[in-house]
Amino acid sequence: MPSKELKLTGNCIKGSRPLLSFDGAFNKEPHLALLHEMVVNAFATPRFHPKSKPFVDHVLSFNSYEGKVWLRNYQIVREDKEPKLVEIGPRCDLVPVKVFGDLLGGETLWSSPDYLSPARQRVAKVSVLLQRQVVKKKAKESVMMVKREEALAEEDNLFSRPDENEETKKSGKEEDQGDGQDQDMSGEDEEIGEESEEDDS
Repeated sequence: MPSKELKLTGNCIKGSRPLLSFDGAFNKEPHLALLHEMVVNAFATPRFHPKSKPFVDHVLSFNSYEGKVWLRNYQIVREDKEPKLVEIGPRCDLVPVKVFGDLLGGETLWSSPDYLSPARQRVAKVSVLLQRQVVKKKAKESVMMVKREEALAEEDNLFSRPDENEETKKSGKEEDQGDGQDQDMSGEDEEIGEESEEDDS
């Protein structure tokens, strides 16, 4: 918010009558129409009141925006025959919550669908925090599971390498022994063949 907007350089005479300015939405929405009547009864100066001043020098503006009623107080400044509005203050934003049929109670005639009580706001914040914690916890658990699987895989590799080497050595020895046996068998066959030839001769 710019600092110039908060200077509020306007001023008005104490006890002067205000003009009441309302947005067009106060004629469309039923709860705003009721609020219109309440504001008129609260801020309007009664006719022929003995303490009322015979002039008007400020405006009370009521505008409906984003479910709120924006109240602003402006001074009417007449310069060069063209009146201008300079904000005086105070300013406030009103949030309509419910409209009851009786004074401070009775049947609920209207309730704001967008309003959340402070208790519900706290509950919503706590639920959001809990959801974030659950998401973080699941992410940590998944990371830990991946690390554990990687560690187990490394251990399996470490323990499986010597066994593989021994198996390869054993398989090599068996192949060598098999080749030696084949050579011995071939040698014996040759000797048997020579002996048979000598017998024949």
